[in-house]
Amino acid sequence: MCVNHYNFDHKRLLLLIIALMLALLPAIAGCRRNTDKPPNPGTPLPAPHTGMLSSDYGTLTFIGDGKTVHVNLTDDYLEALENPPNDVDYEYVFTWYSFGSCRYDVATELKLYHIQSDTSINFSIEPNTTEDCITIMYPVPKETNVIFIKEAAPSGAASFIYDLMLETQNT
Repeated sequence: MCVNHYNFDHKRLLLLIIALMLALLPAIAGCRRNTDKPPNPGTPLPAPHTGMLSSDYGTLTFIGDGKTVHVNLTDDYLEALENPPNDVDYEYVFTWYSFGSCRYDVATELKLYHIQSDTSINFSIEPNTTEDCITIMYPVPKETNVIFIKEAAPSGAASFIYDLMLETQNT
């Protein structure tokens, strides 16, 4: 009779161990290292944005240092963004979702940060950004993408003034 009792407890213990292992399996499987990262386009690293990109909703003027942009948006866009500081410089970074900085031609987000006011603006962008075009999908003032396109470089005296303005902003 003791043997049967022992076998019964042994079987119950074995079933309990198997049940615990099955219950913990999803948690253990989920503890692997995340390897999600931006795609490799197989092309050379693009140069940082420089110059002014314009849309119907304002301008983004990139200084060319790969980290500073002057933001000047319309009242409509500012309202959609909950009225952040305007006509000021922001630090910026392009990211692949929320996995850190990456090159702009594969980025899914453009993040702006205004140091003085501790204000952040996160834009969802199309991952086909070029030196000449940034398409913002969200947030936008209306239900349509906002496309910022690089303006043609000025020539003659206007070019000299434009270059002087960029040089002044870089210092």
